[in-house]
Amino acid sequence: YHPDLEDIRRYIFRSQPDNFFTFNWIDDFVIMPEVPIAMASFNSRLYVWGQNSLYKLDPFSLLIEDTYEGVSILNKDSFVKTEYGLCCYRRPYSILI
Repeated sequence: YHPDLEDIRRYIFRSQPDNFFTFNWIDDFVIMPEVPIAMASFNSRLYVWGQNSLYKLDPFSLLIEDTYEGVSILNKDSFVKTEYGLCCYRRPYSILI
């Protein structure tokens, strides 16, 4: 909690390299377009699921590289990470990313 920040549920903060318990709260964050449901890393990218979309982020610059509209999951347990990719399930289809 911070009094100057409003809807902090949409923020993703990045820890410092080689020091996972240290954060630069001022510079190292991204504000997502919607509240994240789940996050996973794959192939040097961070994938963030929202209620309506899937976002691909560059974890170093914290820029949203791509947005997949209409691709979402029900909860944080609705995807599997394998060596081949991320597989997310939401009826009536499955998607391999």
